[in-house]
Amino acid sequence: MRKHLLQSAVIGVGILGLAATAQADLTANAGVTTNYVFRGVTQTDDNPAIQGGIDYTHPSGFYAGAWGSNVKFPNAGGSALEYDLYAGFNFEVAQDVKLDVGYITYNYTDSTVNDNFSNDEVFIGAKYQNFAAYYYNGNAKLSAYDHQYFDLRYTLALPQDIKASLHYGHLDNNNAPDADDIGIRFSKDIASFNTSIAFTRVDPNSGDSQNELFLTVTKEFDLMK
Repeated sequence: MRKHLLQSAVIGVGILGLAATAQADLTANAGVTTNYVFRGVTQTDDNPAIQGGIDYTHPSGFYAGAWGSNVKFPNAGGSALEYDLYAGFNFEVAQDVKLDVGYITYNYTDSTVNDNFSNDEVFIGAKYQNFAAYYYNGNAKLSAYDHQYFDLRYTLALPQDIKASLHYGHLDNNNAPDADDIGIRFSKDIASFNTSIAFTRVDPNSGDSQNELFLTVTKEFDLMK
C-alpha cells in the first residue's frame, strides 16, 4: 500500500498523514527500494522492488488512491504484482489533533499468492503534533488469517533537513503467531527525490526474529499542473 513516512512502508504501513489541502490535488509517485518491507517482513524475499501509485485528495479531507509493487513469496506462490486500493477521510477535531479513518484492500495477480495474502483492512488513527497512533482490523478474503494491527510512531526533524521516524507495531493474529516490530527511518529530499534508509526488526512470538536494512528512493509528480 501507499507508504507514507515510511514509503510505504518502510517502517510499517500507512497511508497515514495525508492532509486536507486548500484545493483538490492529484499526484503520482514512483520509486525503487532495495527491499520491500511491510510491518517488518520482507515482501520480496530480500530483493529489490519497483513501486508506484496515484493519489487524489480533496479539501474536505477525503482521499483515495492506488499503489502497486512487485512481490515474491517463495513458499506461498512465488512472484506476483501487488495492487492496493484505499480511501479515507481525515479531519481536525481540536488544535493539532487530527483523526483519520479509512479502508484498504490488498490484492495480488498470482492466484496462489492472492489466496494466502489478499485481505481488507479498516483503520482509525489519531495524530497529535509529532505523535501518531493507528488501529487496523483486517479481514482475510480467502485464508483464515484475520488480524488486528496496532501502530505507534513518532517523527522528528534533525539537522541538514533530515527527518527521523520511529515506529512500534504489534500484530495480533487470530490463527497464527502474534508479532512485534520496530523500525527507524532517516529521510532527506535530494534534487526533487526523497531518499531514505530504514532499519526494521520483527519478533514473532514463535520463530526467529528478522532484521532488515534497506534504501528507498521515490519521486512525486503533481498531475494537476
